[in-house]
Amino acid sequence: MIEVCILKKYLSFLLALAITLSAALMPGTVMAESEKKQGKSLSLARCESIGEGWRNVADLESTVSVDTENKAEGDASIKLVSSKDQADENGVRGKFYLRTGNIIDLTNYSELTFKFYVDRVIMNDNKLKIDLSSADEGNDGYSYEVNMKLWRKGWHDVTLDLTNLPEPSVATDKTSIKRICFTWLNVKKSDNLVFNVDDIRLTLNPDIPLPSLDSFEQSEKLAFGDVNSSGTVTAADALLALQASVGKTSLDTFGSLMADADGDSSVTVTDALLILMRSVKKNVNLDGEVMLYSYLDKSLATKHKLTFASDGKFKILEISDIHNNRNDGKIHAETASAVAQMLDETKPDLLVLNGDTIMHNFTGSYEQRVKDVTGILTDFNAILAERNVYWLATFGNHDYQCGVSKDDQMKIYESLSHCLAIAGEVTADQNWPANRVGNYVSQVYDSTGKEVKLNLWCLDSGIGVVVDDTNNIPGDNNAYIMPAQIEWYQKTSAGLEAMAGTKVPGIMFAHIPIPEFKEILLDKEGTHMTGHNGEAVCSSGTNSGMFDALLARGDVLSFNAAHDHTNTFAGIYKGIELSYDGSLAYDSYGGYYGEAPNKSTAGGRLITVDQSDVAAYTAEFVQYVPKA
Repeated sequence: MIEVCILKKYLSFLLALAITLSAALMPGTVMAESEKKQGKSLSLARCESIGEGWRNVADLESTVSVDTENKAEGDASIKLVSSKDQADENGVRGKFYLRTGNIIDLTNYSELTFKFYVDRVIMNDNKLKIDLSSADEGNDGYSYEVNMKLWRKGWHDVTLDLTNLPEPSVATDKTSIKRICFTWLNVKKSDNLVFNVDDIRLTLNPDIPLPSLDSFEQSEKLAFGDVNSSGTVTAADALLALQASVGKTSLDTFGSLMADADGDSSVTVTDALLILMRSVKKNVNLDGEVMLYSYLDKSLATKHKLTFASDGKFKILEISDIHNNRNDGKIHAETASAVAQMLDETKPDLLVLNGDTIMHNFTGSYEQRVKDVTGILTDFNAILAERNVYWLATFGNHDYQCGVSKDDQMKIYESLSHCLAIAGEVTADQNWPANRVGNYVSQVYDSTGKEVKLNLWCLDSGIGVVVDDTNNIPGDNNAYIMPAQIEWYQKTSAGLEAMAGTKVPGIMFAHIPIPEFKEILLDKEGTHMTGHNGEAVCSSGTNSGMFDALLARGDVLSFNAAHDHTNTFAGIYKGIELSYDGSLAYDSYGGYYGEAPNKSTAGGRLITVDQSDVAAYTAEFVQYVPKA
């Protein structure tokens, strides 16, 4: 009780301060030019966990660890030790890199800053080299060199100007930075060198305006700062934010998002003050709000507005594993016929192509492979365009292996007239060499086109590969949904809830099933299993917690997978339907050319949703039987 009283007294102080600040910021106030141009600083890496994406370069005898004793900010820093006796032929002694959790578009930022520690006075011409790279592997890119000569022992502030990028040492995409590499040059001393890095931050470019709230159709429903979901922003919300900032209460994903008024990915006293200011002066600008909409904008497929039909129905046909592997740049005639027949028989409003569209045995130069993949996808799009049916796409394991990068494949998808797939929020994880591309949401509006009734989630489920021995997962040949993707889903889901003013039901699609699919088989009766089980569930052996995240958010009705060609079963586990779509593969196992029972699993899943009760959707497996 005493603590609550103290908090209330503090809140009263914040209220007085908020009123003062509100008056000071009334229209007509003139700010200095330097203040107007100052960008907002955002945390890129807090440097308190190796899990942020830190890696060493083993052949340079470097190690990376967490240092809780020596830090500049927070609870720890990243300690980088080079134990190699001498520099290599290029003068390199230590090399470390940070694989960023999200892809960085440098055009959005003016500066990258970090704090850097040296454990002795630097007397020689040592240099710290920082590379900003867009490559999945390799360390070169936009190269900055900082002369360390005569640096004292202790912490130093380093600032990189991102508005005037140096000439890249190799081809680098400034809109898609994935790795930050730290290298020490001209180091000759034979004993161990110890460095620390802390508080890596990006400063928003003030010359590039972020999207305004007015650019979103449903923006009037958003009450950013509404921590308790009451529908309005009040002092009670500020109090909750204040309590969360001092650890007196915990907030769920939605509450945390609404409480982050300044958009720095943490809830602090500053956020409580800003929310309080908005409660007494409704037009107070919150950076977190603007940044949220900028974030959502990257994840929403908006090429075409999907709507329920005039009868209130929306039909989705899900197919997968069509496995095109021709090198002549054309879709299999048999596949084209199968897709066309399925579309004509089911007459869907949308098609979802759930991975393994392209096979892995393409040959020729990279340019030729791009040309062949473009031809196949163009042919597929033409089948849909002829019927004016739009489509979504996810990546499967074979799409990774075709010899064309997912980034370039996604550019092809985005160029097609009726394909709504987008790169979305690109996520990365230190355990896998390739980024996940194609995490996005396609929204379906009611028949009037005014209210979102259904969210369609598409995820890149990856492929099980290893980077090196330290990251090997024995016996695990199938990828898992990465933690960064789970975080993307949680944040995006909460943001869409804020935008709509309510939780919007959703259906999720990813090629590789999550481990909970096995629960359907373990309890067939209890899960009300339907359909055919023709092979083992080839999920990852690693459970990353995707299903638990779905349960916690409570907005996804169904998780739809492919990958296992002869499985068509579906069942309910803890209130969420887990289902397969079979396959429509012509030239792989389970294809419709085969013998029973496999050929009976060729087809797709037809999902029918009624806007009056989205949760009561129906789904059925539709077998493909070639016409004579």
